[in-house]
Amino acid sequence: QGSWGLGMSSTRSAHGHSHHAAGAGYPLEGVLEEVERQRGPLSKQRTGADYHAVWDAVNRYVTEALAKRQTLNVANFCKIGWKVEDNGQGRPRLRPHFQLADSFIRGYNVFSRASPAPDKFLTVIEEFNYSKAALRFSSCLTKENLFMGLRAIVQHLGEVMSTGQPVAIEFEVGRLSCQDREVKFDFAAELYRREGLDVPQDALQVANYKPSATFAPPSADALTLGLKGTASARSSVSKADEIRAARRDPAVHFESEAPVDELSKAPSSNATGTSRMSSLDRVQQDAFNRHIAQIEVEAAAAITEKDEWEGHLQRCIEEEQKDMLWRRALLKDYSEQLRDQMQEAEDRRLAGREHCIEQASAHDFPNFAEAPEADFLDYMHERRCHLKDDLDQQVDAKRRVKQSEIERERILEATHAELSQRELEQLRRQAEMKKQQERSTLKQAWDQDTRLRAAKKVIEAHHKAPAAKSALLDIMSRKYERQGTSFSATLSLPESDMTSPRAGSALSSPPSARPVTGSVRRMPLNAAASLALHKDRLSTTLRR
Repeated sequence: QGSWGLGMSSTRSAHGHSHHAAGAGYPLEGVLEEVERQRGPLSKQRTGADYHAVWDAVNRYVTEALAKRQTLNVANFCKIGWKVEDNGQGRPRLRPHFQLADSFIRGYNVFSRASPAPDKFLTVIEEFNYSKAALRFSSCLTKENLFMGLRAIVQHLGEVMSTGQPVAIEFEVGRLSCQDREVKFDFAAELYRREGLDVPQDALQVANYKPSATFAPPSADALTLGLKGTASARSSVSKADEIRAARRDPAVHFESEAPVDELSKAPSSNATGTSRMSSLDRVQQDAFNRHIAQIEVEAAAAITEKDEWEGHLQRCIEEEQKDMLWRRALLKDYSEQLRDQMQEAEDRRLAGREHCIEQASAHDFPNFAEAPEADFLDYMHERRCHLKDDLDQQVDAKRRVKQSEIERERILEATHAELSQRELEQLRRQAEMKKQQERSTLKQAWDQDTRLRAAKKVIEAHHKAPAAKSALLDIMSRKYERQGTSFSATLSLPESDMTSPRAGSALSSPPSARPVTGSVRRMPLNAAASLALHKDRLSTTLRR
């Protein structure tokens, strides 16, 4: 089996159908001629395989499907057959049904007012079998010829229908028509009468389409054959009838159980018959046997089809019963819920009525016996007079509250800005003080390092040139001041301590005749000063 795509060529369609636009309807002959003119012949050999033969085979296929109460599905074109309906008495009935394929409707922008039916409501669906159609309903077509031809015809029909031209295509079982892209199928009235249905007004009374001959013309050998009745033939026919009856009814027994094929071998009662008559009898008997075998096959197929059809009907009835029971239960549930809702609404209405009566009975209004007091009336009059003032006061109060909120927000914003400015100023001050501290620290460190370097140079060069005593004393005083002690206190020693042994001996002895040389060792440093110089030198080395 095969299928085809529903491509559409607007240019070809406009060019090919220009000479049919003025007519009242696009006939079948015009469609077939246009297809053959555009696409060429189906076969290069002149075997009679043309588009007319393709359409004849399709028509016979459709007619046979409807006769068997089946539904034929032509891929990408339509479904044509029978739809199962309920006659209102619990028994199903059949109605002719036609529906276009969704792909055909979308591909060619056509529509049909007939509502499509689901497959479960259709009879047994048979897919279009190209091999079966070529072998059974044609004498010159192949499967490929039938496939290509039907595809070309359907595509051309779709292109013509998409242009909005009127189309009228005849079938053996009805007529396919299209007007302004609306497609419908009018079945033959005989189909409705056969099922006991009312014939619609638009039903086709007489089908004008007649297919061509199914078989090829007889050959020369077939024309030379002939038949002539004899007693032997009559006995053979009567014997064949007995055998056929025995096959239909196994309870019937005959004296002779010879098969039908052996009848042709029985000697003829007419001894004067010629050999030509004997061959004719054998040919006739063989044809008769084949006919009986074909009848048996058809009978078995009919029984199987009947069983399938009855099973299908039974399944449909069961599904309808299940659906009816389900709908009945659903409607019952709906009715109970509706009844409960109505009862609840009535209860609410009664309760509301009782509440209104109780509220009306709770006071004595209107009471025309007592007149309203004068003070109450004066108060109401005063309130009406001061109503505008009260409203103005409320508006003014709201305005003041809003204005106060605005002022408070403004003050908060100003305060926030001032605090931010102060914080920034404080941060700047702190940064400036930090810089000054760092600068002073670096300056002190630089000065100290400079003095230490100078002292080191003086100490290292003390043996080369005498240093000023004031400079050395200044360095030592700064060192002791940094350590928290006074250099003068360190130097204030008693005279006896500061006097050299030589000095003592000099005082006690006569002065030496050696002149003073002016050496720096004339007044040596004490141990504290020497230790301070060593510490200062060591700290300078570590700092480097």
